[in-house]
Amino acid sequence: MNNFIPMDKICVLLNGPIQNDHRVIKIVHTLSKKYSIDLFYVSGNPEDKFLLPHNVRLFTFKCNNSLRTKLIRHSFFWYEFNFFIKAVLNTKTSYHSIWCNDFPTLLPAYRISKKLNANLVYDSHEIYLETLNQFFPTNASFIKSIVFNSSLAFMRTFGKMAEKRLINKATQIITVNESLAEFFKMTYGVSEVTVVMNFPPITAYTKENRIDFRSLYSFSDNDKILIYQGTLNKGRGLELAIKSMNYLPKNVKLIILGNGILKNELIELSIRLNLQNRIKFIDTVSLEKLPGYTSGADFGINLLEDINLSKKLASPNKLFEYIHAGKPVICSNSIENKKIINKYKVGIVVNNDPKAIAKGVKELINRDVSTFIKACTDASLEYNWEAQENQILKLLN
Repeated sequence: MNNFIPMDKICVLLNGPIQNDHRVIKIVHTLSKKYSIDLFYVSGNPEDKFLLPHNVRLFTFKCNNSLRTKLIRHSFFWYEFNFFIKAVLNTKTSYHSIWCNDFPTLLPAYRISKKLNANLVYDSHEIYLETLNQFFPTNASFIKSIVFNSSLAFMRTFGKMAEKRLINKATQIITVNESLAEFFKMTYGVSEVTVVMNFPPITAYTKENRIDFRSLYSFSDNDKILIYQGTLNKGRGLELAIKSMNYLPKNVKLIILGNGILKNELIELSIRLNLQNRIKFIDTVSLEKLPGYTSGADFGINLLEDINLSKKLASPNKLFEYIHAGKPVICSNSIENKKIINKYKVGIVVNNDPKAIAKGVKELINRDVSTFIKACTDASLEYNWEAQENQILKLLN
């Protein structure tokens, strides 16, 4: 990797909307304390400007769903966001660093950095190539499944070659936990990967903005409220969580907060199991409102299914959001989850099975909750964004 160049302006690339990308919002806030930021991203709206500091310029683009784009998206997908190149260069700005988020923006970021002789910072939030199977349906017909599997194999094989070539062009490589850092070192032969974990700010959770779910849904004071918050897609144990409710007392309720491709299926499942009075669905809320919803529950659910290597090695944001809200957690038996639970005892680890999940919930409910809450407080003093900010600014200096 190259030596870092001092900087005063940073260009940030994001291949999606900013509104609920908590990590990128926090990164931009941190960078903006010392640098001027231009954010280039997709599917923006007028409200975005209220999420970010005044010294951040926003450049947003509509998703292109032409036939050509769809073909690229399902083959050489790392070329899809090359339109960022022209957009960035047209600003006539002399950026000293190009900060790209995840693999789809790495190629345009590299080409921009080369054109401007700028630093290239690659922030990989996950093993993107491993997540590709989440975008293909699992219940396709025989012929379609052959097409999908062939497309997936092509994307992973040639995508890995492209990522290996490009990642070694980066001035700095950043990722979200030690497991992923080791993966990138071993897979691509890079010597240095900085870990910047995706923790909440220590000041985010207060009692003042707490949502009262008991009043909202006419739950009783004796009811125990579980919450899942995040994207509703494959690999997050959502069907397992819903099915586990059949093995729990009727005073246990479940809030599922978020949107995603599985939402309608999950609603239908809860109705089919006659659980619609005990399971409530809430649309995604803004970053500043989320702590109030987390704080309104009694316990958090953080289940991961290892449907791919990225999920297996992930550190879900929600785990740390629950910790900051002082909510004991039911966690799946994954590598990064166990590290946190073993160190701070903020919850219980369970196997990914409805009966095992229900057993863990019962154990959590029957234990002395104050012990878990104290552990959450201790953990939040280590796992907070303020500590990660120092890491970012030190890295850039």
